[in-house]
Amino acid sequence: MDPQVVTLLTLLAAAVVLFASEVVPVEVTGILLLLALHAFGLLGPEELFAGFGDGVVVFLGSLFVVSAALTRSGALEPFEHRLARLAEARPRLALPALAGGTGLLSAFLSNTATTAAVLPIASGLARRLGRSPSTLLMPIAFASILGGSITLVGTSTNIVVSGMLPRYGLERLGLFELAAVGVPATVLGLAYLLTVGRRLLPERGGRALDAYRVREYLSEVVVPEGSDWIGRTVAEIESGRRFEINVLGRVAERAIEPAAGRPLEAGDVLLVQGDPDVLLRLTRGKSLAFPAGEGNEEAEEGAAAGVEGLRIHEVMLPVNSRLAGSSLRRMRFRSRYGVDVLAVYRRGQPRYRRVADLRLRDGDVLLVQGDPERLGWLIRSGDLILLEELEEPHPGWRAAVAGATFVAMLVAGGAGWLSFPVAALVAATLLVLTGCIRTSEAYAAVDWRILIMVASLLGLATAMETSGAAETLAAGLVDIAGGAGPLTLLAGFYLLTMLLTQPMSNQAAALVVLPFAVRTALALDLDPRAFAVAVCLAGSCSFITPLEPASLLVYGPGRYRFRDYFVVGLPLTLMVFALAMLIVPRVWPL
Repeated sequence: MDPQVVTLLTLLAAAVVLFASEVVPVEVTGILLLLALHAFGLLGPEELFAGFGDGVVVFLGSLFVVSAALTRSGALEPFEHRLARLAEARPRLALPALAGGTGLLSAFLSNTATTAAVLPIASGLARRLGRSPSTLLMPIAFASILGGSITLVGTSTNIVVSGMLPRYGLERLGLFELAAVGVPATVLGLAYLLTVGRRLLPERGGRALDAYRVREYLSEVVVPEGSDWIGRTVAEIESGRRFEINVLGRVAERAIEPAAGRPLEAGDVLLVQGDPDVLLRLTRGKSLAFPAGEGNEEAEEGAAAGVEGLRIHEVMLPVNSRLAGSSLRRMRFRSRYGVDVLAVYRRGQPRYRRVADLRLRDGDVLLVQGDPERLGWLIRSGDLILLEELEEPHPGWRAAVAGATFVAMLVAGGAGWLSFPVAALVAATLLVLTGCIRTSEAYAAVDWRILIMVASLLGLATAMETSGAAETLAAGLVDIAGGAGPLTLLAGFYLLTMLLTQPMSNQAAALVVLPFAVRTALALDLDPRAFAVAVCLAGSCSFITPLEPASLLVYGPGRYRFRDYFVVGLPLTLMVFALAMLIVPRVWPL
């Protein structure tokens, strides 16, 4: 085998391991791969940076901005409001309405953006109907993934695969070309989720305080005579502390009042949250005291009333939130935003000890006490999602402009008047110029990790072609499995892509497999477009783990566990696979 081919395949294997393990960030892995390809002479100086100017990268970046403008201008609010009212008016139709509406919306917006838009509606609806959020949220995420397979713009994986096709002399995917498989798959998937899948969903969660088990860590205490806390404000006390305890407020006539500003006085009753051992240590030191008679029925009722007086809300860190990687203490979260974080729900488990020092991650759900309007900037910037509906929608002229611009982009690109990268760039530019989204918000909306990774992997695809690695590996696959039949090969590439999407991103898995799949098809004189479509669909349909961004969004709010996705998602994965193998060879004959 040619030494260059061996080198490239070795670098590819190393990159796959790094992408899967995320020992270093995926975008850094992409850049390292590019530099290695250049160092070994597999990419020239001009080819090294060609991917960053590719139309695929421009299309993806522009689409991030357009999607964010639709959300922040309020263009989606009327749709979301009608969806919520329908589900609330007819509780039996709650899941069908939410899942069906999500699938429809996701056909034209990214899976992640759609799930993020519907998530607060579903969470608030679950509270009002007295249902566990876990019975609604996973079907919403799966519906968004299914709906994304209907159109070219439904998911970034479709855009990436479409952008690669001209390299092999093939036309890009049409706006609705994938609908031949996407629509039946969505209908079949929704039917499963509303029947068999509904019975497999766990019922987990309930009221916020109970779900996080915070009650046992909330206590009423009294500031006794002679306490060293008298005359000091809560902010002064907390600034010099070396223990983990939060004073949530004064208890006054069964209501909670802020405690941060006024100096404490003897006899003040405080509601505090913290480790029981810390509270006991403070009472032994005479800084605090438990109310007289605590443990009797009257005291327990008073404490319960204090807990109920709290304004409790849930907020979540979406994928690529700028809060991820930092701790609440480092951000000075409480003093900056005026709310207390009582607990953090992460990957199926509540965290309530030393919350302030916990390094936040994408998908974390925070249980906060206070006015959520204080978090308004973080919510509007997309760094937090409030898991409830606050008010009736009031979309203004910007919402109309954003909606009209989005439709014009689809029409211009779909009709061929403009290429989709150009149409998306024009739309993003108009939305910034008309004030539908600020320039700073537009930059924040772009997922730079994905753009850098995709641009890097486009360079890898170029190296595969110029070095002959794709052709050599395809020839080897033909020798090994050439007698297995076209449909078996198609199924093999589908399954390989689907398996790689579990540890890797969807776009990375599709870009790694696509060159080999297309070259194998050409070597066997088969239609490469059918193989490209199969890789595209397999890269988008990831249901068996919560690692897909849309699934990760609902992981915390739904109180799910890793195995829940496998139990509910495996039958759906197999059904979509069987349907694809039935339809793809008929629409795109092998």
